[in-house]
Amino acid sequence: MDDLKRFLGSEVDFEKLELDAKIAKFTATIKSSPDARLQIRKAPEPNVSNLIQAANDLLDEAVTRLKARGCRDLVLIVDNLDRIVLRDLEGGLNTHDRLFLNRGAQLNALRCHIVYTLPISVDFSPKATALVNVFGRRPDVLPMVKVSEPDSMDNPTGMNVTQEMVRKRLAEATVAESAAFDSPETLNYLCRMSGGHVRNLLILIRSACTAAGTLPLTRRITEQAVRGMNNDFERALNRPEFFETLRQIDQSHDLPGSDHDQLLLYNLSVLEYLNGDA
Repeated sequence: MDDLKRFLGSEVDFEKLELDAKIAKFTATIKSSPDARLQIRKAPEPNVSNLIQAANDLLDEAVTRLKARGCRDLVLIVDNLDRIVLRDLEGGLNTHDRLFLNRGAQLNALRCHIVYTLPISVDFSPKATALVNVFGRRPDVLPMVKVSEPDSMDNPTGMNVTQEMVRKRLAEATVAESAAFDSPETLNYLCRMSGGHVRNLLILIRSACTAAGTLPLTRRITEQAVRGMNNDFERALNRPEFFETLRQIDQSHDLPGSDHDQLLLYNLSVLEYLNGDA
């Protein structure tokens, strides 16, 4: 805490937890200065084991109190780790390896049930087998919803699932489907163009709503949203060799084992499906 106080530039009363203004300053410093980020990362390093022990003491107390209230146990869900930027580091590592492999033992040291999200590219990394050694199990892969078949025909089950998800969100917002979309085919089009990727589907709907400014969404507006997402993907494919890898995947429906597999999975240029009976 003393080290963090020094980086914040002024004394902070951690006991009273009056930190709103200081945390804002802290965050701004981290974002604006790469050197400060490096120093702040190093500050807790000598005390990591003590911090983990303190966290476990807190978790033990929380579990005891929860069970006294009739709860079975505590589960922590650590979301959005799958969005950590994939960046190469010194020593042949990247940001994903450093967190989930080098720091995996620390992630695994907390005394409660924890669900960590991780980039799918980690599971397809040459180092993926090390995850089993660190966490004691393989990651569960959540595949995309299969909205189309190899012959480009719609998959009825997958289309129904994605449409139902949108309908439930509309119901929560008390908006009728007929008021949200000018025709059922407009909703079908968005579900199909999402590739069965739930986040992309929601991004497309949000982008279309922003462009339209009013409901219902029309086919023209949704096509505009899809073109915007296409442009984003095109900008991510900024190396000619990416396209050769994509051609191989299109032909074999499998990863060719190239140096670009992880990056293409990470930036969603390639999506994972379960295409068998499972």
